[in-house]
Amino acid sequence: MIEKQDYSFFYFLNITDFLSPGDNAPYEYARNTVKEILINQRKIDFLKKTEDDLFKRALDKGEIQYYN
Repeated sequence: MIEKQDYSFFYFLNITDFLSPGDNAPYEYARNTVKEILINQRKIDFLKKTEDDLFKRALDKGEIQYYN
């Protein structure tokens, strides 16, 4: 427990538990992070698929030419 004071306020910090480096985070703590990672991966996959589809359509219609 840490207590600090400045001119007008008191600050209290109480650490009840911590993780050592390399330990797995608890589910409640990691849930939102994992959710955001999965959503971002789906966005990336969607954008890549859309880009590939647009390129293929343009190539099929002759709107772009691809030289190997």
